[in-house]
Amino acid sequence: AFLAARTARMSIVYCPRTHAYFGHEPYPLPALLAAGVNVALGTDSRASSPDLNFWEDLRFVHRHFGGVAPADVLRMGTLNGAAALGLEADFGSLTPGKLARLTIVPLPDRDDPDPHRLVFASSSGATPLGTSAEV
Repeated sequence: AFLAARTARMSIVYCPRTHAYFGHEPYPLPALLAAGVNVALGTDSRASSPDLNFWEDLRFVHRHFGGVAPADVLRMGTLNGAAALGLEADFGSLTPGKLARLTIVPLPDRDDPDPHRLVFASSSGATPLGTSAEV
C-alpha cells in the first residue's frame, strides 16, 4: 500500500532470474500488481544470471507467473521501466512522437485472440534493432 500510494515517485525493479538464483521466497509479483505498484523488470549481473538477455527475463516471468497477463509482462519490460526512470513521455510505448527502441520477435504461424500470447509462444529469441528513432 505504501508503494502503491507513491507510484508517481517510486517503483519496484524486479530482476526475476537473479531472484530465482538466490533461492529467495517466491516473489510477490501478483500482490504488487494488484496493489497498483509500478513494477519494472530488470536484469542483474552475470554473477547471478546466466546471461544479460532481457528477453529471457521477460519469458521467465511469463513462465513462472501464469496469472499475470502476457500484456502486463510486456508492459513491465517497456512502459513501466520507462516510468521508473521518469522517461515515459519519450520511451516505453509505440506512441506518435516517442522514441522507439524496437525488437523483432518471430511469431508462431497461428492465430490467437491475444497477440501478446503469440509473442511469448515464440521459440526464437528477440532481435534488437538499431538505435532510437521517432515513431
